[in-house]
Amino acid sequence: AKHLDPHFIANSMATIRTLIRQSSDQALLAVGILGKITTFYLKIDNRPWLSLQLEMLMIDKLVNLYEFIKHQKIYITYENCVDEDFLVPKMLLFNLVENALQYGETSLKKYPIRILIAQTADNIVKLQVFNRIAAKAVTGKVSHNTALQRIERQLRLLDPQHAGIVLSNDESVFSVSVSFYRHRIDNVRIEQKNA
Repeated sequence: AKHLDPHFIANSMATIRTLIRQSSDQALLAVGILGKITTFYLKIDNRPWLSLQLEMLMIDKLVNLYEFIKHQKIYITYENCVDEDFLVPKMLLFNLVENALQYGETSLKKYPIRILIAQTADNIVKLQVFNRIAAKAVTGKVSHNTALQRIERQLRLLDPQHAGIVLSNDESVFSVSVSFYRHRIDNVRIEQKNA
């Protein structure tokens, strides 16, 4: 449970309260999605690393949840330059995408949330999440700091030699880039089949 972001849970519960007033059917669907996400991560709480493919499945569920929250289609694209599955710090990409969903523009097809997954020749993985800054974020009413500080602490604990986080913020695009040493998935494949 320590990796489940309390802000994510609080935001989701607040949204579900609002949905209950608007549509009990939508609220039930949102509760179902939230339940699947939390059950999955609680079940594997003792593991600090997770298959990228499993993390991406949870991101799909997260996007579904936010489509209920925002009452709109959300556009997200993956640019995966890595051929095979590998391990990522658990909930790292999930938290980066949740940050983008919470604070960025998500409703325009021409400006999707972009996720870049790349690997350097020396086995460093680079995950980058870009999105347009929503109007309320441009005015300075929104801060990414809490989520990003937590992500940075997680990376430093898991991979102190190679991990890093870089923020880039121009007038319209917010980008978070994280890097860490690539871990092979072979030794945990059997364990994760049961997740």
